Amino acid sequence: MEGISAFEITIYVLAGIITAIVNTLAGSGTIFSFGALLYLGVPIDLANTTNRIGVFFQNVTAIITFRSYGKYSLRNLKLQYVIPTLAGAMIGAFAAINVSERFLDIVAGIAMVILLFDAIFDFKKYIKNLHWFNTHTAWLSVLLFFIIGLYGGFIQIGIGIMVVFAIHLVSDSDLVESNFLKLIIILVYTVPTTIYFIYQGKIIWIPALALTVGQIIGAIAAGIFSNVSTNAGFWIRRLLVLMILATLIKVLL
Repeated sequence: MEGISAFEITIYVLAGIITAIVNTLAGSGTIFSFGALLYLGVPIDLANTTNRIGVFFQNVTAIITFRSYGKYSLRNLKLQYVIPTLAGAMIGAFAAINVSERFLDIVAGIAMVILLFDAIFDFKKYIKNLHWFNTHTAWLSVLLFFIIGLYGGFIQIGIGIMVVFAIHLVSDSDLVESNFLKLIIILVYTVPTTIYFIYQGKIIWIPALALTVGQIIGAIAAGIFSNVSTNAGFWIRRLLVLMILATLIKVLL
């Protein structure tokens, strides 16, 4: 990535802003940072790891912004969600740098097809009153979050929606609280997995830092916007559909 242009840096910053806004308000925003990296020539394995730096700063910023409004509680955040997710994520991160680019293409392609359907049909509205795991044993919750962590450590695309869905299944959190807890759970596993990727030399720093600047800005904007508007989802889903299609085409080709 030597000789990166001002235009490319601008694209990364803008992609970071959109990534953070979508991630904070809904989920699946990583498709924008991931897509920007791919379209600007970063190999898929390095795109998958480089975007983790921005995720960390984005989540820290969003959590601080949300907490400043005093509306968000940690009452439903339990270690049986956090620890299995962290354990799974570390295994997933190890796998992410030891598989072929072709395998990553396949996993990313499948993930994006699923996200495309979610962006079109908005699956979250079907889990409004669904708390199936509340009446079942705790080990099922542990297993669920371990699998989600395994996926999140391996590839970040769509992890936010998965965590929100899981929290809503195993607790009495509404979707707003689930979305806030999602930020914390992802932040916890992002720290060690990102350190691991840095240690392995899998971060391209200029794109990573440009995305990070955008994601900090976007997280602040999203935190403020979420407290003054309820109409963000309408436009976010349409923007997601376009970006998922564009990135899916790039991966397939």
